[in-house]
Amino acid sequence: MRIIVYAEPIGIERKDVREALSKAGIEAGHIILRTDYDHIEIDLEVDADPKSILTVLKGIGVRPQGISVIEEDGDDADIDPIQTFLEYFARGWFWEIHEKLEKIWRRSGDPFLRGLILATIPYVKQQMRQYDKVWEAIERLERYAAERGDERLTCLAKEMKKGYRDGRLSRIDPRRCLSRP
Repeated sequence: MRIIVYAEPIGIERKDVREALSKAGIEAGHIILRTDYDHIEIDLEVDADPKSILTVLKGIGVRPQGISVIEEDGDDADIDPIQTFLEYFARGWFWEIHEKLEKIWRRSGDPFLRGLILATIPYVKQQMRQYDKVWEAIERLERYAAERGDERLTCLAKEMKKGYRDGRLSRIDPRRCLSRP
């Protein structure tokens, strides 16, 4: 199960969360720490009671503002990838886009879906505070789009480059790029 805890921004690292969970006897498959404008998100893949997770996090100074518990159903056959991308993008759920679309892409092999996944990586890197990797991820998307001659992906990369200032990437509106044929 995935548990996403929304909390006030504090100076913790992923290793702090892993160590605290480990001391409590809780194993986490993945731990992603994302920083947004006014909060942090601690995304965990665990098989534990959400209340126990909150107790552990409070013990290392996390002040939770909300929690989401996501049970994976595994059935993505009827999902519209572009609509999912747009909805999740608007919410800032970049890692979730990556996860959801990757399942579909692995089954279909659709290069456009791979491009949409690549379009989330600059934002994932930013949320993970890997600011030095954001520009590199934008350029990777740009190269991928050019290799495939995909104007929609090229448009996304150009918009991101316009929104990149002082090591930070502002949120773009991908609808303009994805409405192209």
